[in-house]
Parts: sequence; structure tokens; C-alpha cells
Amino acid sequence: MLKLIFENLKLTEIIRRSVEKIKPLAEKKKIGIDLDLKEAVVRGDQDSLERMMIVFLDNAVKYTEKKGKVEVNLSRENKYAEINISDTGRGISEEDLPHIFDRFYRVDQSRCKDDVCGYGLGLSVAKKIIDLHRGSVIVKSELDQGTTFIVKLPLA
Repeated sequence: MLKLIFENLKLTEIIRRSVEKIKPLAEKKKIGIDLDLKEAVVRGDQDSLERMMIVFLDNAVKYTEKKGKVEVNLSRENKYAEINISDTGRGISEEDLPHIFDRFYRVDQSRCKDDVCGYGLGLSVAKKIIDLHRGSVIVKSELDQGTTFIVKLPLA
């Protein structure tokens, strides 16, 4: 990873830019992306935080069926900015959940034939970025019900 440049950043701007980059993929699948964003400023590296958001949004859109929905909420909880990225997608099984941030781990290799291919690096990169920003991430998921990633980053 390149050298990180930490500065005070408005997460709302980073999230909006990331959504704009993912919109063409979402529109192709007729997936709506709803935003509910409260102002929150964090000390972070703009490019890497945008990359992290794109990983989560890209996965949410890829694993959500046509005409599904993705929601992004940003709030302040104590001394943290909390980003919730939820989808109405396929969900992740209980046995896969502990491994999803491992490098090269892919939940279901057979899904590659559903046009959902990748190397299994996105979530491990996102987790590394969160760690470098002294944040945390948890995931809640239920098969055929969707997935929510909850990212906490320290407020500036």
C-alpha cells in the first residue's frame, strides 16, 4: 500500500463519491442505493477510505439480486463514526463468516458462474484499511436475507 496521508475528512463526501462510482453497476441491476448520512469528520487517508467504501458497495451490489436494495447509514456513536452498509442480497453462511476477511477467501467458488467473480481480496483490503485507521468492522448476515457491514472509525 502507498504512503497514507492522514487529514481531517468529511465521511459524507467520501461515501457520496464512492456511491457515484458504483452507481453504473447498481443501475445495470436496477438496485437502489439509499443514503442516510449524518456529518462525521475522521482523521484518515482519503484514497484508502474511498477504496474501502467501494469494496463494501461493490460487494453489496454484486451479491444483491436485480431490483434489490443497498442502504448506507452514517452516524456518530460516542467517539466513533459508524457506517452501516446493508444489502438485500444472498447473505453469508455462519461457517463462512469467520473467514471473509482472509486474503483469497471466497465464500462460494461455484458462484463464479453467476457473473460474481473475484480473487477474494476486496474484504481483506478493506479490513487492512480499517485497521490502519484504528477502526473496527463487524458483519451480520443471514442467508437469503442480506448482509450488513458495520464499520467504526474514530472521530477527528
